Order: sequence, then C-alpha cells, then structure tokens
Amino acid sequence: MPPDEAKRVAVIFSEIAAKKLPIKDLENWNIGKDGERICLLTNGVPLLDEAGNLKGYRGVDKDITERKRIEKVCELLRKNSGIF
Repeated sequence: MPPDEAKRVAVIFSEIAAKKLPIKDLENWNIGKDGERICLLTNGVPLLDEAGNLKGYRGVDKDITERKRIEKVCELLRKNSGIF
C-alpha cells in the first residue's frame, strides 16, 4: 500500500476498530505483485473474545480496479462533453 494511502486508511480503520464496527465497502489502493496500483473494496466483521475485546477482523477484499478506471473515464467524458 502506498504510504499516503496507508495513512488515509489507518485513520478510517482506527475509528472503525475503536467502535468494534464492521468494515463496510472501504475502498483502498494497494500495490499488486506486478507493481501496479490496484483498488480493493474491503468488507469485514469484527471478531470479539468472550469479554467483548476486539481480537481482529474476518473479511474479504474484492478487486475493483477496472470499475474505478471505467468511472474515471466516464467522469472525464462527462467533463469534456459538458454533460453534468
């Protein structure tokens, strides 16, 4: 994960974890094995021990890089065509 993105996500995640909330559709940019930037959509549920203490999260990441690229192209087309 790029350093600037790590800082951004850390702020969001610390708030979620402090409240023991589920992670819901957290978009975050990472660096893939090939060095390319990829966008992941993260969802997870908190894992609590018997005393209610947060032990971690169980969840999934979905690669939404292509969707984000398409959204960016659509945004550029809207701006260039004058359509709001």
